[in-house]
Amino acid sequence: MRILPLLLLSTLLCDAAIAQKPAKESGKKDAAKATKEAKQDAKNAKDSKKPAQEAKKPAQKTPEQLAFEAEMQQKGFVEVNGTWVEKERVDDAKRGVFHWNGEVVAKDEYRALQGGKVRHAVTGELIAAEDLEKSRARSFPIEGGKRWVDEKEADRWHDNAAHPWMLTTQHYVLVSTLPIAKIESLREHADRSIARITSALGASKPLPEQRPGVFVAPTQDQFTQFGAQIGDETSAYGAFLAREEAALKLPLQGEVRPAVCLWDENWGPYYLPHAVGLAYVHGILASAEAELPKWLLQGLASVGSRFGNPDTGKWFCQNLAKTGGLKPLDKWFAGFAIDGEMEPDAISANLTQAGFLVDFAMQGGDADAKAALASLAEALSAQKASGIEKAAKALQSSLVKCQDALDKHFQKQIR
Repeated sequence: MRILPLLLLSTLLCDAAIAQKPAKESGKKDAAKATKEAKQDAKNAKDSKKPAQEAKKPAQKTPEQLAFEAEMQQKGFVEVNGTWVEKERVDDAKRGVFHWNGEVVAKDEYRALQGGKVRHAVTGELIAAEDLEKSRARSFPIEGGKRWVDEKEADRWHDNAAHPWMLTTQHYVLVSTLPIAKIESLREHADRSIARITSALGASKPLPEQRPGVFVAPTQDQFTQFGAQIGDETSAYGAFLAREEAALKLPLQGEVRPAVCLWDENWGPYYLPHAVGLAYVHGILASAEAELPKWLLQGLASVGSRFGNPDTGKWFCQNLAKTGGLKPLDKWFAGFAIDGEMEPDAISANLTQAGFLVDFAMQGGDADAKAALASLAEALSAQKASGIEKAAKALQSSLVKCQDALDKHFQKQIR
């Protein structure tokens, strides 16, 4: 995955997220350059006659490093690729999973926390321990940490595409120019999606380095720009997964394929959890380099956004009934799409049916469908692409075989 040099993306993420090449030095001493090169050529010619030197020895460790290593060894910790972890955590560390005070974190986060950093009480970014009380009083660092300011000034600073807010939780990162209090309030919608998907997929979860990142666009114009620059056909809906080549670089975590959503007070509560769900499921798939059928990826996101509670699920199913109800699965699976050629009602119908199918496999009462979903969850946990694809096909086949049961369950939903 490469980082796209996109204008909007680079503007929004600035130095924290887009790799920038350093500017070249200006050539102010051209006259001296030729002389310097001539001397270097002579030196090279002289050095070429010398016998090859031995490889340089590794730099000696500082007293602080030696003291730290001694402390780790005394605690019974084990070194894994330069990082010290508890003995029982070695296997996890080898696959990029690190544990800190009940939190699962990426390697660089773990090293920073181990070195004394703490989470900001509001944003979750890593800060110096002596600044923790300031963060609890809702003070925030800006300008790369040069100044700490109150919430009002911090909101003004982050109301700029060059340096947006980043709110980090254990399960996702929200990136937006909305006020921080508003972003905090969005967590309930994101958490609802994670809880529902976790219920469907069990222990399957992204590695810490794949913790999903979600852009929350506060305006239709910004969302449309994102769709044009990093979206695919699914950006016809208010939440989409960025194209495969797009990458968001998150501090102390690494590059992830982000999702994007529009926030408004009407549909935002459904767009946001859908985007979080898309990015979360993709994060699970990324480590295995696997893919799911389009309907199933959207269905897992929809079960978190449209079936988060019975009333919401009922409302969406009632709307699906108005457009003709459930479509016959064979043709529907083959022709599933979300694109700009479709009417909004058709897009919504596809997303609702996809979420309904996953919800049915979870709690519709069909043993075969439930077992097939459990097998998919196991395959995702095992992180083997062939097993994931096989399990997805088996789930799809099991759903085709219970069309009658699906229809009956749907009728219960809309009453």
